[in-house]
Amino acid sequence: VGGRKFVFLAFSSSQLKEHACWMVAEDNNMTANALRRQMGDFSSISIPGKMAARMGQCFSTTNIGSSRELSPHEWQHIADVERNGYVFSDGVGTISTNMLAEVAERLGYNKQTLSAIQIRVGGVKGVLCHDPTLRGRLICTRPSQEKFIAPNSRDLEICSRAQFLPCFLNRQIISLLSTLGVQDKVFENLQDNMLRAFRGASRDNGIALKMLRESGSLEIAQQMIE
Repeated sequence: VGGRKFVFLAFSSSQLKEHACWMVAEDNNMTANALRRQMGDFSSISIPGKMAARMGQCFSTTNIGSSRELSPHEWQHIADVERNGYVFSDGVGTISTNMLAEVAERLGYNKQTLSAIQIRVGGVKGVLCHDPTLRGRLICTRPSQEKFIAPNSRDLEICSRAQFLPCFLNRQIISLLSTLGVQDKVFENLQDNMLRAFRGASRDNGIALKMLRESGSLEIAQQMIE
């Protein structure tokens, strides 16, 4: 393109859905393989699809949550919580009060309500939950969060924060509740109530506002109030 040769580099999970990918122009010493080596060590991953997903981890949309790179004593590695062959801490680490407050200040989050963040740091991904027993500026990650080795990256990158989300019944949840003894009539009543609410929302602004709030559409609800 324009006299330059572009070659495939990698793709993120969101790009895959849109039939898109990252390409790089191989000029001078800049090559796709050189960039992949800078991203991390993927040599231990033998499955092509898994390797592509791990490379795509480097292209996640994030914000830098720390004021500086994490030093070795600020990033600890702790064991997963395992019982009877099950891992109960899969993908979940911990973060100190001071470190969480730093993230909140940098990204404009509410310090009083922030309890967990979704992160990327080096080859680590997952969630960090607030642990008030940790002292200083500290994060703790577990083996279940370590997807590949990336020694050149120690910035704490934030994907999102814990926040209120409405829960909706779907086929999987309904099937699970049914096997636990919940009667079909319960789900039928919930469906009838929702249909009545939809009909009422078309005639009553108060009902429409209540439904928007319950569904998590707070911005639309605020616009209706104004």
